[in-house]
Amino acid sequence: MSVIPPGHAAISLELAHASMPRSAFLTWAVTPNGVAAADIANKVLLAVMTPGGSLFSIIDSNVTIVSATARVGQDGGEPIVYVAESGAVGGKSGATLPPNCAVLVHKRTARGGRRGRGRMFIPWASGVTDVGESGILGSTHRTALQTCMNTFHAACVTQGVPMTLLHSNSEPGTDNPTPPGLPDPVTSLLVDSIVSTQRRRLGR
Repeated sequence: MSVIPPGHAAISLELAHASMPRSAFLTWAVTPNGVAAADIANKVLLAVMTPGGSLFSIIDSNVTIVSATARVGQDGGEPIVYVAESGAVGGKSGATLPPNCAVLVHKRTARGGRRGRGRMFIPWASGVTDVGESGILGSTHRTALQTCMNTFHAACVTQGVPMTLLHSNSEPGTDNPTPPGLPDPVTSLLVDSIVSTQRRRLGR
C-alpha cells in the first residue's frame, strides 16, 4: 500500500453504473496547494466536473459520479478521511464497453524508472465503435480522450489539487530495493492506444 506523507492526499472517485451492482473506483493522489484538508475532496470534484471537456465528459451518461474521498496524510496516526458527494452523471451518450474494458491512462513524472510511472484505468469511457477488433482505440476517439485528460490535469492544478504519484516501500526480498522518496508531481497524463482490461471489475 502506498504511503501518504503529511501534506498529501490519496483520492478515490466512486463511479456507479445504473445496471451494475457494484461501483468502480478511480484512484490517484494530490498535493494540495493552499487548500485546506477539509476542502480537498470538493476541489477534486470541481476538477473532475470542469466544463469544456474534463474527466466527467468521457464517462457514460448511465454512470453516476457518486463521490470523491480524500485520505489526508498526518504526522502521526491514520489518515483523516473527507468525503464530498456528487450525484452528477457522465457526459458521454451511447452504450459503452463493459467495465472490465477500460481506457488506460499513464501518469508521467520527471522521475526515472518504475517509481516515476503510474496508471489509471477509466471504465465506461469507450463505445463499441470507438475500439477496433484488435483492441486499438480509434484515432479520433483517442485524440478526444487525450484532450480531456489534458484538461483534467490542468484543472487539478487550477483547483489547487495538482496530481502526484505516491510510493510504497519495496517488498521484502526485492533485489536492489529503491527508497520510496516523497510523492512526485505528475507532469502529464498519456492515453494508451490499446484498451486495457481489469477482470475483477466485471461482476459475476
